[in-house]
Amino acid sequence: MEKVESNSSEKKELRGYVCTKPLDSSSPLILSDTLPTGPFSFLDPKFQKEKPRLPPPVYLSMGMITMSKPKDKAQALKGLEITSNGELKLTDEEILKKQRGVILDVIKKLAKNVLEGKGVVGLSLPVRIFEPRSTLERLIDWWLFAPIYLSAAGKATDPVVRMKNVIAFMISGLHLSASQLKPFNPLLGETYQGTFEDGTQIYCEHTSHHPPIANFLLINPDYKYYGRYEFVAKLSQNKLYIRQVGPNIVEFNDKSKIVFHLPGIKAKGMIMGDRSCYYHGVSTFVDPTHKIKTVIKFSSGKKTGSFFNKKKRRDEFEGKIYYYKEHEKKKAFKSKKEEHKEELKFYDLEKEICDISGSFLEKLCFNDEEFWNIDKVLPSRAIPSEDPLPSDVRFREDLIWLKYGNLKNAEDWKLRLEEQQRWDRKLRLKEK
Repeated sequence: MEKVESNSSEKKELRGYVCTKPLDSSSPLILSDTLPTGPFSFLDPKFQKEKPRLPPPVYLSMGMITMSKPKDKAQALKGLEITSNGELKLTDEEILKKQRGVILDVIKKLAKNVLEGKGVVGLSLPVRIFEPRSTLERLIDWWLFAPIYLSAAGKATDPVVRMKNVIAFMISGLHLSASQLKPFNPLLGETYQGTFEDGTQIYCEHTSHHPPIANFLLINPDYKYYGRYEFVAKLSQNKLYIRQVGPNIVEFNDKSKIVFHLPGIKAKGMIMGDRSCYYHGVSTFVDPTHKIKTVIKFSSGKKTGSFFNKKKRRDEFEGKIYYYKEHEKKKAFKSKKEEHKEELKFYDLEKEICDISGSFLEKLCFNDEEFWNIDKVLPSRAIPSEDPLPSDVRFREDLIWLKYGNLKNAEDWKLRLEEQQRWDRKLRLKEK
């Protein structure tokens, strides 16, 4: 086991290597046959009192939690088929089998809760539809091109070059986050620490549960990237609409910033039919110091121009980079839909810089000149910290058991942790 020097010059164990082997159990996956939890458990001993004991798992080894090496397009989109109209269709039979009947299961649980007078309290999605990662880890999928494009932006002195690299950073990461398995919802106070291969430090924390908000910070000698993720979802008939609220901010050493927002996601076939997804809506980038703005429209698949024109593919996008002008009165939009319509009219355009076109599954072009190509540029990878906070995602018992393939234990721990979340919330409200 590796050791490091502490401030008191005493040697201490790195948390990433603690309890990765059983303490007093004959099972290689159970930490202890007597202890209620591991040393960094998310469960409060007070809440555990008088509750049935659940088997604490052996903590994940560094090898198990280190993200895989850079993936090419085929590996990144494994289990997904690109349809003729540019949607990503789920074809992995194992995942489809796990997800079938989920809506019916939830309805049955809801009916049972209503009969028992609980309402929606205790309603929980079955663990079989989850991947063994937290949403905090899933967020990092979007950022795997940071060592390439954010580093280039940080080193650039031309603000237009900076803008282009930040756009490439966002576009290039979209296909890496297209997995249709659901990550675990973070627990309040849950954290993630790690680095990219170039040494960029990664910090994430789940800071609010209602509404769910995660704050993040990337630190590099040439830039800082920070903001918050709040996902707003709406189920309408057979479609799920997901929108990320909250700014993404890239700050450079000269104190200038670029603030951008991600496009929305539409997932079809939630109840019946083929399961597919695609990005939609408008993404904006603003550099207020140099008065440079970018507006990108992700295709709705609708026809444009004459009747004989082909439909736009769902994976395609188009937009502009331009110098913008300030309005005497700041424009106020009644809704996000109205704001998108006005943005697409480039209502604040002062001088055009260049056009943007491409596909998040193929390439990004500025004035038809290729800047990023999915087949030519591979992403980096995130390396988890060897000595993270005790609140790190790797210590979640439900996530660990799912990683080990034990759905029963994962389900039991998931329900127990969700119960504690509700218990904690009642205590906080009582204090107010």
